[in-house]
Amino acid sequence: MINDIENKRINTIVTKDLSRLGRDYIETGRLIEKYFPENNIRYISILDNIDTYIEDINNDMVPFKSLLNDMYAKDISKKVRISLGIKKRQGLFLGWKAPYGYKKSSKNKYKLIIDKKTYNVIKKIFELKRNNKSSRDIAEYLTKSKIDSPSTYAKLNNKTNKWCPRTIDAILTNPTYIGNITQGIRRKISYKSQKEIRITKEKWIIIKNTHEPIISNRCFNEVQELINNKRSRESNIKSRYLLDKYLYCKECRYAISIVKSHDKKRSYTSCSYYRKHSKEKLCTPHSMRYEIVEDIVLQKINQDNKNKSNIKRILIDKFKKIDIEYL
Repeated sequence: MINDIENKRINTIVTKDLSRLGRDYIETGRLIEKYFPENNIRYISILDNIDTYIEDINNDMVPFKSLLNDMYAKDISKKVRISLGIKKRQGLFLGWKAPYGYKKSSKNKYKLIIDKKTYNVIKKIFELKRNNKSSRDIAEYLTKSKIDSPSTYAKLNNKTNKWCPRTIDAILTNPTYIGNITQGIRRKISYKSQKEIRITKEKWIIIKNTHEPIISNRCFNEVQELINNKRSRESNIKSRYLLDKYLYCKECRYAISIVKSHDKKRSYTSCSYYRKHSKEKLCTPHSMRYEIVEDIVLQKINQDNKNKSNIKRILIDKFKKIDIEYL
């Protein structure tokens, strides 16, 4: 419809009521108050007695009716979310796609059953992790072995069949693989947006013994212990770096990581995107001695602050407000 308006193919839009045009009061208001008049479009809402071609008091009620329609949509969204939450707590699987290694039962769409084509891949992932392989090593092994990634297997991605460490991490920490259905890992930020955010593990909805497990409890717990120990070590190392999480690559905009040399005696900066896709050469290493980078930043702050005794506090305060771009 918008294309037809832009191409001057139509000059009048008719809907049954205002909610058919839209329930987002901001967008609906923009269309009626600005976009339609600018493009010489007449809008008619039959049940609301709205006609922008004529002067009428009903036209003045558009903002209020749009707001009520928006509130109605928000209320419906809330009720649907509550209803889905109840079903999830009953152990019913509500995802549109089963986790890799499982599929939906043809007899009961709310129940997971083992996918004979992919469950051995899940076992291999956990086996490699128990042998102290990193997520990156596991991802590279699966890619080299030409094993379909979850997106490729689900026919969502036909461009590349590449496993990534983040996918491996998600599989290794998912209790679904020990027979405990796990949902509510992500949620939409708003009923108006499709963007999702990841929820903390404490708020996941986990119902035990709902389906056949692929991994034993013992194996899963051993892997979680390995992961937690690694995170603890990384956290202790990162806490020594003032610039950790504040460096970004000027070229690809991804984070600049701080990594140790092979002999563990020196620290270097490294573009995380380059490290993930070094073979594709999608970026460059941006490798530099971390101590040099930190000195440059400290010297810059020293120029602006006379109180050098509080330089660390000043640095932290500045980083709370801005991100440092790697130059």
